[in-house]
Amino acid sequence: MSHSISQPPRTPPPKTGKVPPRPTYSPNPEYTQNALDAGIHGVVILKLTVGADGAAHDVKVLHGLGYGLDDRAVETVQSWKFEPALQDGIPIDFTCAVEVSFPLGK
Repeated sequence: MSHSISQPPRTPPPKTGKVPPRPTYSPNPEYTQNALDAGIHGVVILKLTVGADGAAHDVKVLHGLGYGLDDRAVETVQSWKFEPALQDGIPIDFTCAVEVSFPLGK
């Protein structure tokens, strides 16, 4: 007597490992009048945590430019939306650094 066992269709294995967050909405910051008048340009470097909810949390300035641009960068990044980082396919909090540019001629 022979038995045959039917097997369910194969599904692809789940994603494993860590996938970093990806911005889905990231508007540019506006210059402050003080920075424009002084001809200030450069990059503000921020440290932040992208939450499992896709929002920026605990935003801190690591390297600033002054002239109100640091605050403007923080406010702007707090409005950004992200696809959260994933660990084995599950959304997780992820701490990273972000550069916010203030180019001349803007």
